[in-house]
Amino acid sequence: MDPLDGLALPSVAVHAGRTDLTDLGVHAVPIDLSTTAPLPDVSEARDVLDELIEGKPLPIYGKGENIRDWLFVEDHCRAIWTVLQGGRLGETYNIGGAAEKMNIDVVDTICALLDELRPDPAGPHARLKTFVTDRPGHDLRYAMDFSKLPGELGWKPSESFESGIRRTVEWYLDNAEWCEAVEKRSYGRERLGLSR
Repeated sequence: MDPLDGLALPSVAVHAGRTDLTDLGVHAVPIDLSTTAPLPDVSEARDVLDELIEGKPLPIYGKGENIRDWLFVEDHCRAIWTVLQGGRLGETYNIGGAAEKMNIDVVDTICALLDELRPDPAGPHARLKTFVTDRPGHDLRYAMDFSKLPGELGWKPSESFESGIRRTVEWYLDNAEWCEAVEKRSYGRERLGLSR
């Protein structure tokens, strides 16, 4: 079916404005999301884990006090599915994890997990934290009100931050070869967001 056809199944539009959808006549349920994973993508997760496992300094922007709301990736997928099944067309649904953490706390949690799951003979992984100048304009806090999703559709995260981050770290450790293959094809672990 043509996605612009009013009879088509609803589409999910991530970060799309209602005007864009209305102008196009798209049959959609817009959603906005909080940071997902607990580590948002292969490159960021691998950066943190690779730096720590390889014994390299791990750069922390500013003082590490930037706050993000963390959501395990499977919970994110379940939220999208919930919106597709029961969301009202044209209504916007925010997806969040109810797990706001400072970046430094996330790094400390990952360091502690690595100390447990893959100890470094040279010492605790936290010794590798290095504070670097934050990039200009970096938001101090990302957060949103996602109360409509549990209130209207009954969805809530099934993983806590602690259980989700553990599952994430374990997954990356167990699937290192796959992550390396993805990284070689598309990402060289360079610092992003500085050039214009």
